[in-house]
Amino acid sequence: MDFLTDLKGRLNVTWSDDDQDLIKIIERSKAYFNDIVGSELEFVDDLVVQELLLERCRYVFNNAADDFLINFSDDLMRLRMRVAIKLRGEANVEII
Repeated sequence: MDFLTDLKGRLNVTWSDDDQDLIKIIERSKAYFNDIVGSELEFVDDLVVQELLLERCRYVFNNAADDFLINFSDDLMRLRMRVAIKLRGEANVEII
């Protein structure tokens, strides 16, 4: 998945001057989500995670990162719960 292309489409950015800044925003946002859930997320195959990543990048690009947490708190809580349930299930696997 080409996050840069998707993000530029979401932001209606048609120029390349901001590409390096956008790449940094994407990488920082990935780290932000990994920190929030306490695990490495799958950004390539998980459409929910992709959507949240692109939305956070949009907020950061528009200098509204604080509003992201407020506006997406329910989605972030669901994501945390989903990861916690998955990790809990992996931890309870019996080893023969």
